[in-house]
Amino acid sequence: MRAKRLLLMVLTLALLAGAGTQVEPLHREQVRYDLTASPVQGVSPTILLATTALGAFRGVLVDLVWIRMSQLQEKGRFFEIAQLADLATKMEPNFVAVWDFQAWNMAYNITAEIPNLEDRWPWVKQGIELLRDEGIPANPTQPELYFQLGWIYVHKVGGELDDANVYYKLALGIEMHEVLGGPGTKEFLQKVVSAPGTDEQLLDDRRVRELCDALRAAGFDPLAKTGDVLEYFTYLRNPESIPGAACELLESNRNAYAKDKLEVYARARRLEGLKLRPEKMIELIDQYGPFDWRTPYGHAIYWASLGMEQVRGVRKRMAMTREELGHETLGEYEWVETVQRLEYDPIQYDRVIYRSLRALVTNGRLVYDDNGVLLSMTAPDYRFTDAMIREYEMLMNRHESKRYWEGISEGYKNFLIKLVEDYYYEGDNEASAKYFEMIKAKFPFVLKPLYAREDWSKVTHEQFVLDRIEDNLSVMKAGEIRTFIAGQISNSFYNQAIGNSKVAARYMGLAQNVTKAYVDSVRKTPTFNIDFNQMRQMVLRDIFAGRRGFPPEVIARLWEILPQAERLAIEQYLKQNLPPEERKPDQQPAEP
Repeated sequence: MRAKRLLLMVLTLALLAGAGTQVEPLHREQVRYDLTASPVQGVSPTILLATTALGAFRGVLVDLVWIRMSQLQEKGRFFEIAQLADLATKMEPNFVAVWDFQAWNMAYNITAEIPNLEDRWPWVKQGIELLRDEGIPANPTQPELYFQLGWIYVHKVGGELDDANVYYKLALGIEMHEVLGGPGTKEFLQKVVSAPGTDEQLLDDRRVRELCDALRAAGFDPLAKTGDVLEYFTYLRNPESIPGAACELLESNRNAYAKDKLEVYARARRLEGLKLRPEKMIELIDQYGPFDWRTPYGHAIYWASLGMEQVRGVRKRMAMTREELGHETLGEYEWVETVQRLEYDPIQYDRVIYRSLRALVTNGRLVYDDNGVLLSMTAPDYRFTDAMIREYEMLMNRHESKRYWEGISEGYKNFLIKLVEDYYYEGDNEASAKYFEMIKAKFPFVLKPLYAREDWSKVTHEQFVLDRIEDNLSVMKAGEIRTFIAGQISNSFYNQAIGNSKVAARYMGLAQNVTKAYVDSVRKTPTFNIDFNQMRQMVLRDIFAGRRGFPPEVIARLWEILPQAERLAIEQYLKQNLPPEERKPDQQPAEP
């Protein structure tokens, strides 16, 4: 009996030793075929502890939690879901569906239950931060999380379906302005790329080190940290909140070099905390145009682009696996059908990008008052028009004669029609005519049915727009109404400057009547209300900033006939808010 036990023990040890030799090969195969979870990085110690302590039982517990969340969702108990989903993400951080569900629940379901519009933003922000700061770092190769984050930016924050969207845009704009100190130009981001990576590297610069030592002696440590935020931001938020001696040091011209280095470093670390890589931001600026990173659209494109990179990675790994297993290579749409997951389809990320670009063109520019205060309104940013057209052309070529071509073509056609209308409203007849000719060339079927009784090829952009105005006013959204009103005000000022007072009065009257009709139709809901005086002031500032395309002589004439008070306000605006690179000699108002 004893010999038998000894034999079994030896056999057991031998089998264990043999199995042990297969652990490393099996692990390599798991990694090769993407069958194992990626190591969790960049997440809280709570998540790390949970992933190791619960072991294999995590999956069972998450299943039970998921079932409970589904039951609560049917009952509309979204706040309880938030607590359970938080628990699920900590127990199983590689369960992507929970991160996706939790972010959506916060940004959409819970906000819908909150009546006070201003109180909704913290929940939207939590949804963004959940994906950006925890979900994606825990699952960096899972493209659906990138897509969801980009979608929240463009649809929830950048769209107009939520009554609180104005508050979302304001809150994001204020936060990013604090981080970037402005729109986040390419020149600024290049400075950030070159910034030191650590405090020690920063202090290797003698002048920076001397300034920091002097500031500490004055009672202010600019490199002290609260989370990801350096104490230097206390000074940026409110210079008077730090000791007077420290403030004097920072304001002194002799410390300008060191202060600039310190400020760029502080902003670089803050961007790092927001998981935004300046190199990628510059790449997107080069590809699409000068994003104002205080708006949601650049962020949507940023995360959708990263998601597209992960989709390519997934497809590459799957192709390698199929090749190793002897299967034939899949075509573009065979691949999508085989995977059967929309989040792995590149068109999903393309939609986030072109939806964001289109929103930039129609209402992507932030508007500030004469004192530099961000207003609860946006305006068109036509700098992205050509980028949007290039995107549509690329998509139509990529998906030619395939399942998505018809939808892309329809979107392209509607975009060109809107350009024809908007540029006409803005008073830019040349641009309006240019895009109308594109419609004739690319989408003649739009015009043929409308002008069956006449030669449609001879129809002008002006006739086309006027024929559509009557039909369109009754169905326009708030942003489109604003564009229309601004265009009529612009036309009025143009005609006023060239002496067509009757025409100018007609345009201004049309703008006032449309504003009144719109305000009455929405019963003066504050979120969607349009302030005519604010619109008029915005158009005036745009004219003298060179954004309305007025000839220099027309600008000079308009300047002469404006009241003194308005001229002073415009001068102050141009001085405080127009970037130096936009201050061209022919755009400046004449001396009063």
